[in-house]
Amino acid sequence: ALSLANFNPLAGGYLSVSLDILTIFFLYKVSKELYSKKVGLIAAFLYATSPLVVMFSRMPYHTSPISLLATLFLLFLYRWIKGNVIYFPIVVFICALLYNFELATILFPIIVAIFLFYGLLKKKAWAKIFNFKIIFLSTLSFLIPMFPVLYYDLQNGFPQTVKFAGWIFLEMLGL
Repeated sequence: ALSLANFNPLAGGYLSVSLDILTIFFLYKVSKELYSKKVGLIAAFLYATSPLVVMFSRMPYHTSPISLLATLFLLFLYRWIKGNVIYFPIVVFICALLYNFELATILFPIIVAIFLFYGLLKKKAWAKIFNFKIIFLSTLSFLIPMFPVLYYDLQNGFPQTVKFAGWIFLEMLGL
């Protein structure tokens, strides 16, 4: 953003606001697809007028894309569950991107795993992701955005992947 705007110090703010404008549009689109046009308008309006959203949209911070990515996650997860298997690699890609922005978004892949397990258990067509094309695209969709994290972890003892997963597991056990 800085290099595109000739290092204008406001470039990060413009980028953050632009991401939130896109989020409003996609929130409307997702809500409309899941429910109705009226629900889409209400959801977009509530998001656009939320004081915290307005405050955080002005702050250029590394977590700014999370709202947009979470909204896109819902859209593509819904389309995958509606029967189009090709959306699965996109869902994996968004999960990996979200993990890059914030470790707390580890919940998104857990949601995908629960849906996948349910779909396999009930023998749903959308859960049949075990063909070469889908597995290959899903693997690439995971590895490309996760490369910086994995590279860092290889050099530092896996604090952001293995140790983090172990910490979550121990916390769930209450240890």
